[in-house]
Amino acid sequence: MNHTFISDFQKGQEIDDYYAVAKKTKRSTKNGSYFISLTLSDRTGRVDAVVWNATLTKFGEDYNENQVVRVCGRVDEYDGKIQIVVEKIGIGDATKYEASWFLPQSPVPVDDVMKQIFSLVASVKDEKLRLLGESFLGSEDYSPNFRVAPGAVYLHHAYLGGLAAHTLAVMKFCDSLCQLYPLNRDLLIVAALFHDVGKMVENTWELIFKRTIEGELVGHLIISRDILREFTKSTGIAPEVALHLEHCILSHHGQYLYGSPKLPMTREAFALHVADLADSRFEEFDRELKNIAPGESTEPIRYLDGIRLFNL
Repeated sequence: MNHTFISDFQKGQEIDDYYAVAKKTKRSTKNGSYFISLTLSDRTGRVDAVVWNATLTKFGEDYNENQVVRVCGRVDEYDGKIQIVVEKIGIGDATKYEASWFLPQSPVPVDDVMKQIFSLVASVKDEKLRLLGESFLGSEDYSPNFRVAPGAVYLHHAYLGGLAAHTLAVMKFCDSLCQLYPLNRDLLIVAALFHDVGKMVENTWELIFKRTIEGELVGHLIISRDILREFTKSTGIAPEVALHLEHCILSHHGQYLYGSPKLPMTREAFALHVADLADSRFEEFDRELKNIAPGESTEPIRYLDGIRLFNL
């Protein structure tokens, strides 16, 4: 089966294909008539869509968020962005599409990523800290989801296996920092392992990547801290060591503006923040630079603090 991916859309193109509904909102125009605003997605990205006639003929049953729909319409442009003007829409026939169309996959085999994570944890010399990491990686409650969870819904590492890939990169970065500065390597490696594990609970990954209610109301920093506590209690970690690990997790976003309830107050906490920021930024840079030709620059990117990137 063939599929027209969102990343390949061109203005004026006619569309008759299957996409996941990431968001559906009923709105009204100034004259009081209703229309439906949609966000559709596949593994290459998201696109806005509009159904001007909210009562238009549909394909079979009505549709909701987190479902696959068949969409007939035209690719247009609104406010400088690609948009689909929908002519007909409805629940998609599951025999007409493939699940692989909708969720981006890891560019690196997840088994390879996990082997490296296990190896770094095995290199921890402190017996109790090593047991803490191994207990988490061997947990039937968390390990399976840790392997497949995305690193984010929209931004860095937003693909299946993205959480594990990001975790490995942060662990490697922290390991490198330990060769340059007087840091507690054992504690830092384990803090890096746990720093984002709450994203397994914060996000879902069925047909689309989406925040859970707990993710919206609590957030992955607190959830990660709570998961860590489960394992520090069961492995007999000293209270002061457990507290330091918790501080590293809660402060690793580095700023109140970015959701950290505390700023980094120890060398290890600051090292984790630097490693997390570096890996997330480089992954975001790579994604943005794919969209521009050599010799061109991006517009200011809001989620990157308004910086512009240049493709050499």
